[in-house]
Amino acid sequence: MPVLLLLLRVFVAAVGPIGFMMGAAFLYMHWSDPTGGLPAYEELTELSGQISWVSEYKYGVRFGLAGNPDKLVYSSRQRAVGLVERSLTMAKERTVVVLASLTDPVGPIFGDTVYYRVLEIRVDGKTVRSYEESAVAWLSNQRLMPYLGAFLVVGGLIMVRKKLQERRRFASRREP
Repeated sequence: MPVLLLLLRVFVAAVGPIGFMMGAAFLYMHWSDPTGGLPAYEELTELSGQISWVSEYKYGVRFGLAGNPDKLVYSSRQRAVGLVERSLTMAKERTVVVLASLTDPVGPIFGDTVYYRVLEIRVDGKTVRSYEESAVAWLSNQRLMPYLGAFLVVGGLIMVRKKLQERRRFASRREP
């Protein structure tokens, strides 16, 4: 039992500094790149072809275009994943045009597979998801970042202050 109490005390003592550091990191990320990595429209590359495969996964939709070796991903961060997945699945023999960021590949941390983010999708000339819609959804996620960062910084400082006060009280009781 004393080992568990010791581990609990270490955990509680570490939460304040960790919260402070995470909050500071969130604030830094927000101020250094307010767009959260959203590529500019001018940086996107147009790719077209027929859909060769579609795979929905936890964080969006992955798919490929026939004749193009690049693996593409539409992120759930951009919302409307169900609409995109249905449109791509139903676009079997139709021409699909996407605007993708080929300069900033993404992928799993422990894997060699590389995907390129898609920010606009058109099927036979009809827009399924425009860059503007994707950008609005993407940036809405970024609005929370400064508030969350400030909350963690202030909360971390309060926890560190409380822990220091507790140590001082404990130390003053031990002195003769």
